[in-house]
Amino acid sequence: MASRQRNRDCPLPRIFDNIDQTLLPALRDTLEEFPTWVRAGRVILSGFHSPLEQQVLRSVLRRHGRVVKVLARGLTDYHPPELELEPLEQGRMLVLSPFPEQVDRTTRETSLARNRLVLAMATDLVIPHVSPNGGLAAVVAEMRPDWSETSVSLTN
Repeated sequence: MASRQRNRDCPLPRIFDNIDQTLLPALRDTLEEFPTWVRAGRVILSGFHSPLEQQVLRSVLRRHGRVVKVLARGLTDYHPPELELEPLEQGRMLVLSPFPEQVDRTTRETSLARNRLVLAMATDLVIPHVSPNGGLAAVVAEMRPDWSETSVSLTN
């Protein structure tokens, strides 16, 4: 029987190669929590757009977890990757879009609108890193003023 150990010295995936090294502990901690959340039956809600979010999506789906993927464009030309086909068929995955079919590409504006929807739907908030002057920081400050950058999780 295999066991999973938490190893702080274990190398992280290549997606972390160009990341500020001070962020690695928070990112590592976040990735290590997802298996626990999957076992607890929690639904992971995200845009799954960034490389970190895509890593989380793969991890959750491989563990037969449940996810809601919110697109920052319309659904018309959405073609799920192979990894998503079985979870979609099994009802473990839902893909949503707040945009009409004419919105066929992701932009900064559609990403911010998508992030507002995700924040409005979420009961718990986990953001391992927020760029201080980025669009996500503004949306979080607007919608969750009690969340701080030193927080990893907030439960309403």
